[in-house]
Amino acid sequence: MGKISSRSVRSKLWSETTEFTSVYARDSRNKRKDKMKGDIMKNFIYLLILLLLTGCATTYSKHSYEGGYSEMKIQEHLFKVTFEGNMYTSSRQTEDFGLLRCADVTLEKGYNYFIIREQVEREKGGGFTTIDFTIECFKEEPVKVLGIIYDAEQVRTNMKSQYKLK
Repeated sequence: MGKISSRSVRSKLWSETTEFTSVYARDSRNKRKDKMKGDIMKNFIYLLILLLLTGCATTYSKHSYEGGYSEMKIQEHLFKVTFEGNMYTSSRQTEDFGLLRCADVTLEKGYNYFIIREQVEREKGGGFTTIDFTIECFKEEPVKVLGIIYDAEQVRTNMKSQYKLK
């Protein structure tokens, strides 16, 4: 039988320890990489959900499948203005965007003031809220009319500022 030197024992122990440490370190690195991949994926999913939710609210634009505004001339100075919000648009924002559209229609048609003759809010299926305004427009500030007299330019400026619209 051959003689075992202490040097060969130390060498063998060192090699086994190094191999164990190397395998353990590799496993730890792989676990950390897997955890980082999982964290990145989780953060990506959260970001995607956030973008979907914030991107889904009805914007102030012409009517489309996501909601929006429309108007119709009833008589020379009488208009029906409708704004439809979707399930991500609050009733208040729907009403505010409807009021903004009333101001825009008033100014686009060459008038400066309007009063709301009728306002109807309707809930549709799927969380859609629709608001209809019947407005009467005036070039000069009217006297002796019932209701609130809205200055269209002030309404437009204030609403656009509140919702940071251009």
